Amino acid sequence: MSVKPRDVPGLRDRLIGNINRALGNLPDAVNDQPVLDAVSNLEWTVRALYSGKVQLIWVSTETLRVAARVAETIPVDTLFTEVERPPWGFAVFETPVEGVDAETGGTVVVDAMFWGPVRLRAVPGTDHLGIGCHTFGGHFSGEGSAHLAEEMPDDLVPIGRSDWLADDPIDVVSQMDDPTAAASMVEDRRLLVALWTLMDSERHTTREAWVPRNKRARRRYDGTPPTVTVVRIRGEAEASGRRGTGSPATHASWVRPYLRRQPYGPGRSLRRLQLIDGHVRRADLGDPVRRDRVWRVD
Repeated sequence: MSVKPRDVPGLRDRLIGNINRALGNLPDAVNDQPVLDAVSNLEWTVRALYSGKVQLIWVSTETLRVAARVAETIPVDTLFTEVERPPWGFAVFETPVEGVDAETGGTVVVDAMFWGPVRLRAVPGTDHLGIGCHTFGGHFSGEGSAHLAEEMPDDLVPIGRSDWLADDPIDVVSQMDDPTAAASMVEDRRLLVALWTLMDSERHTTREAWVPRNKRARRRYDGTPPTVTVVRIRGEAEASGRRGTGSPATHASWVRPYLRRQPYGPGRSLRRLQLIDGHVRRADLGDPVRRDRVWRVD
């Protein structure tokens, strides 16, 4: 599925309708806990999308490519509280990305992500601040959610849910014994942090608001049309290629953006998460800049 910014409000509305129809067609007496959990999570998503507090976002293909590279460089001790982010967001991708299926470890196609703050019960009797995230795409999976697939179209359906406790580093999944499911959650977290970081960086991405202009669209939303935040990569597209081997440089090379712990403060004793600009390595070697080799500094 390839979408434009103008498609995002309609996709949100259609997704709400799809979920509501699926929930309405469930049997009255459901005792299966995975199904009950899936229902609760989807109801939470629908309530948020209905509320109008969710930021609608369209992400270009090129931004996703850069985000995938940045995601690989995120320090393993990163907390989501360190990253500036929209509190609630529904991000639709121009073209899908591939992800890891939480059940089988196979490949799923992800077209959109939704996130928002939640209170999570990691230990019985205690609540913790966290982020809940739903992924949506054209391939349905998940023990609980699979029961809802029959009533939904194949174009945009829930394919996974990830929870992230505020105290958990990015690669730590509390209360999760299944390594395949944990790997899927970590993948979602890393993509989210990369997207949030790029969206917050005016040096790397441009953000513009798209609002429908025709009268029909305005009437559809009672004269208050939704605004979609359009996120595109700024300037030179990131080069693709392989890592350097450590051999002496003979050509100028493009270094892709990456995240690292940047020293700052008294005696450079403090650390903060910093997105480092993409730049040309060994510019003194002159043109042309080689695009078949990408260096990443760890």
